[in-house]
Amino acid sequence: MVIRPGEILVEFLEPIDASKYSLEERETLNERIRAVLAAGLPPEQRPIETADAAPDSSASDEQTAD
Repeated sequence: MVIRPGEILVEFLEPIDASKYSLEERETLNERIRAVLAAGLPPEQRPIETADAAPDSSASDEQTAD
């Protein structure tokens, strides 16, 4: 691995209270976490299955402008 100088953008999202989920609901919690993390990414970096589910319409418009 080579470490190179550069800038890193770190964005902290709202916390998710995992204590509200039981062990049986862990997949629901995992899905919520994935959705929140994906929504926090720029449209071009979102996973394919969530790329069209942009939280605002302007993000969807930017993605389809290819």
